Amino acid sequence: MGFQKLQLLIKNFLAQAGAVSSTAERTRIRTEVLQEFTKKQRRAPHSFWQRIWTPQVSTATISIATLLVLLNAFSIFPGKSVSAGEIVPQFGPVEIVRDKKTIMVTERTTLNSGDIVRVGNRASAELIFDQFTSVANDRTEVKILGEDSLFLSSGSLENNATESGEILTERGMVRLQPGAEFQMNVSGSGETHIVLRKNRLAVSDLFDRETVMKGGEELRLRTDTELSLQEIPEDLQLSTTQILAVESKLVIARTKLLSSIEHFRDKNQETGTADFESAQKTFRSIAQVLNSSRNLTIIKRTNFGLIKNEDVFAMVSHKTQSPILLSEIRAVEILLNLVETQHDRFAFSKQKTDVASFDRFVLLDRVFQFASPEEQKYGDILKQEYILSFYRKIMNEPLKIDQASRLNEELEKMAETEITRSFLLRVKKLLAPDLAELLAEKMQKQF
Repeated sequence: MGFQKLQLLIKNFLAQAGAVSSTAERTRIRTEVLQEFTKKQRRAPHSFWQRIWTPQVSTATISIATLLVLLNAFSIFPGKSVSAGEIVPQFGPVEIVRDKKTIMVTERTTLNSGDIVRVGNRASAELIFDQFTSVANDRTEVKILGEDSLFLSSGSLENNATESGEILTERGMVRLQPGAEFQMNVSGSGETHIVLRKNRLAVSDLFDRETVMKGGEELRLRTDTELSLQEIPEDLQLSTTQILAVESKLVIARTKLLSSIEHFRDKNQETGTADFESAQKTFRSIAQVLNSSRNLTIIKRTNFGLIKNEDVFAMVSHKTQSPILLSEIRAVEILLNLVETQHDRFAFSKQKTDVASFDRFVLLDRVFQFASPEEQKYGDILKQEYILSFYRKIMNEPLKIDQASRLNEELEKMAETEITRSFLLRVKKLLAPDLAELLAEKMQKQF
C-alpha cells in the first residue's frame, strides 16, 4: 500500500466516522483498514537500503499508530474523554486546547486523547505517560494522540522511556525503546532533529525506510524526508564543568543583586548602581561559559555589551533542557529587570533580624511585589534558595539536641509577622518530624 492510498483511506474513514453511530459499522471500518495494513508488500530488492533499513517496514509503519489512535478516538461515544496521561507545568505559561476551548494549566492535570498542549515562551511542562515522560520547552506544541503516543507539531521535547511509545512528526516516527534518553526538535520548516544520548531508538521516514539509532548519534529527517545520521558534536550539550560554572555565576549574580537592592533601599545610589552593573555583567558572562570548551580550558571572549539579559536564557536552552537550571536563569533575569526599572521605588523599611537567610527572603518578597503575577512565581524559586539555606544551617549541627538549640536561637530573633510565618511554614516542610513538631510548638507559643 502506497502513501497516497493510505492518505485516501484515512480521508474516507474520517469522512464516514462523523456519521458512524453503530458498533457494527465502526467494526467494519476498523477491519477494512487493518486488512489493508496486513497485505504483504512485494517490491524489488534495493541492495543499498537492504543493508540499512528493515525490509518489512512500509508506510504503514509510520502511520499505523496515528490511524489506530484515530480509530480508537472515533470509536468512543461523543462527549466521552479518554485519559491518556498527565501534564505538570514546570514554569511559564502552559495551556491545553480541548474541545475548542483553551485551558490554562497551573497544576498537575489529566491529559485526554485529542488534547493539544501549547508551552509558551520560556516555559516548560512535563508530560507523563505510562511508558515514557517528555519535557516540552519554550514554544512547543504537542498533540496527544493516545496512551503513549504523541505528535510533535513544533518545538522541543526532552524524552525518557521506561518501556515503549511513539512520537510522530510530519517527517516520520520514532519508536521508543526501554531506557532511551533523547531530545527531539521540529523546526519551523518541519525538519525533525533527534539527538540520542542513551540506548536505542527506531526511526522511520516517509519512504518506507527505518534505521536504528544508537547512543551518541544524532539524526535529521529533512524537509525532503531524507534520513541523515551523524555523530553528536562534542559541544552539543553542556558538560558538568560548564553546568557548575553557570550555577556559580547565577549565585554570584543573585547575591550582588540583593546587595544592590539593599543599597538602593538605603538611598546609596552610587554603590547600588555599581553592584547592579557587576551583577548584570556576571549574568551575561554565562554566554562566555557556553562559548568555551567543555572543560573550560579554552574560552572564547565575549563582548557583553552585545548581549541582552534575555539572550542568556535562549543561549542556555539550546545547550540543556534542565527545568531547574532554566527556571533559575529566568528568575535571575526577572530580578535584574526589576532592579533596573523599579529601584527608585525601593523605599520599604529595613527588617534586619540577623538571620541572614530570612532577611534575604524578606528582601526578595518585597522586590517581587513589583512584578507581574506570572513573574512572581519566579520570585518563589529564588526565595526557596534561602529556605534551603536556613534549613542547612540548622542541619549542619552534628547532634539532634544542637539542631533543636540552633532552631530555637534563630526563632528568638524573628518577630511575629505574616511573612515570618510563611517562611517558617516552608522550613517546617523540610525538617524531620521531631524538629518539625518542635517548630510547630514554638510557632504556636511565640506567634
